[in-house]
Amino acid sequence: MSIEVIINPGGVTETILGVPGPQGPAGPKGDQGDQGPQGVAGPQGAIGPQGLQGAAGLTGSVGPQGDQGPAGIQGPQGDTGPQGTQGPPGQDGIMSLPTEFGTGDPVNIDYVTAKGADLFTNGTGLLGNTYNAPTGPKAPVFDSVVTPNLPGAFRYDGYAGGSLPSTEFMAVDPNAIYRLRAYIRQEGLAGDWSAYAYEERHRQYMGLKCYDIDKNEIISDNHKRYHDGGTDSLTTLAAPLTPGDTTITVADATGWNNSGGTSHAGVIIFEYKNSLGVKYDDYSRIYQRALWDAGGVNKTTNVITLNQGFPSALGNPDDANGTWPVGTKIANQSAFALKYGLFAALIVPAVDTWYRTTNFMGGIDRSGTDVQSNFPPGTAFVKMFIGPNDTNVSGGSGGWPDTGADHSVWIAGLSVVPEPQGVLVAEANGSKTLKV
Repeated sequence: MSIEVIINPGGVTETILGVPGPQGPAGPKGDQGDQGPQGVAGPQGAIGPQGLQGAAGLTGSVGPQGDQGPAGIQGPQGDTGPQGTQGPPGQDGIMSLPTEFGTGDPVNIDYVTAKGADLFTNGTGLLGNTYNAPTGPKAPVFDSVVTPNLPGAFRYDGYAGGSLPSTEFMAVDPNAIYRLRAYIRQEGLAGDWSAYAYEERHRQYMGLKCYDIDKNEIISDNHKRYHDGGTDSLTTLAAPLTPGDTTITVADATGWNNSGGTSHAGVIIFEYKNSLGVKYDDYSRIYQRALWDAGGVNKTTNVITLNQGFPSALGNPDDANGTWPVGTKIANQSAFALKYGLFAALIVPAVDTWYRTTNFMGGIDRSGTDVQSNFPPGTAFVKMFIGPNDTNVSGGSGGWPDTGADHSVWIAGLSVVPEPQGVLVAEANGSKTLKV
């Protein structure tokens, strides 16, 4: 089709279409034109049917642990299982105790009952044996028949046996008063004993042996001082004293013994220390007897001439040469004696009869005179002792008869208890008087 444009004189443009002619043959295909812009998206079509399930994907990593849920309800108790195999037997006698309790064996109910409120264990024979009864070369026999209405008694047969101590150490307060008690009975013998003042009865002794904190026995030699005419021999060194010296020079020899002899011619140096390093004032284990002869003490010059060199055993342990310095406390040591705190030289009024004996002991004796009712300085423990049938010796002696190797004496009801109602009165010489 052709288009012809005619411009009219009036300025109006008109388009006049001519009559179309017949269609000509198709021309060759032209080149493709540039792609037009994308059209606007049409509305979403309907969802098609679900396809087949795809293969499983890889496992993901574990996530963090969630919070713990509440506890579930407890299930019912299960049935009891069968008994296990018995273990091996334990060791006998093994008991664990705190180290603060010290060493030694634990005790049982019978032991505690036999001790009761007393310091002395088995004093009534409640254990049915001789445990803790005074013993030694002459051992006691337990007697459940001849007793003063107690479970048992301890019988000693025959000749004198010396001083026999009990087994256990009893801790005491030496500043306090204690009541001592025991029953005693002497066996009667057939025959005529009228030729003797006390017939077949013998002297009996009983008291306390005293011990320091290290359980060393304290005898009178450890604290008793010689007194000449009532003057105490306690003084100090006026010149150094070294082992080997043949003289001792003191500040004042007025109270010293110039008669010699074994029992009253020794020295005691009051510088002894116990295992804890504590020094005592009036108790010492640094002593020796028989160091000078009669006339060896010059009370004018205060010089004591020895019959031997001063013993090395008495030397100062804190000095390389064992020398004691000027000012050291020293005294003339005195004789040996036991503490017969319950009875001394007791002769029972009649045979085959029980007698109850009671006495008291307490306070510290610092007088140097060995007061029988006081504890010696340094006392921490005590034991009871007995000297049975002291005057019964083979063949007789001193007007006392030989009553044979089977002559018996019994003791029972041994007791040591505090006496809270007692009062101690301090004396000027350092001893104590008991008011009970």
